[in-house]
Amino acid sequence: MRRRTLFRSVSGYLTLLLGGSTLLLTRDDTVEPEQSANFKLLTDVPNGRTSDGPTISIDRGATETIVTGTIERGSSCETVEPTKISYDDSDETLDIVIASVQSPRPVWMTSCQPSLGVEPYRLVVGFPDSLPATITVTERPTDGFEHRTATKTVR
Repeated sequence: MRRRTLFRSVSGYLTLLLGGSTLLLTRDDTVEPEQSANFKLLTDVPNGRTSDGPTISIDRGATETIVTGTIERGSSCETVEPTKISYDDSDETLDIVIASVQSPRPVWMTSCQPSLGVEPYRLVVGFPDSLPATITVTERPTDGFEHRTATKTVR
């Protein structure tokens, strides 16, 4: 019973924290409108299985980069989130890192139990005018798993 209560509490907290989180990216050397990024943990693994790495797709009409994948986490005290989203204006490169990171423990939680899990995610990065020339995404799962990188050249 305690596990169900804990699971509901953690699930609700993560949904509120990450489900609707929006990150804003700014270009340092211009005054153009900001790029936007929306990260969401999914409830179901796409296609019912884990991926071999991140998948990068583009929506040319809406000038959006869409990244999907699955990443391993090692305990209930870890969460999956983007740790780096940077755009280099000089060479039009977008670099993204999605990682399994240690999250702060609630006061009532005395320890973290190892519980290997797979977290599916989706990240959408929008640009006001045009897509970057190169997009690189790296997944950094929990310790013991290899980092996976995907690169897509748009133009």
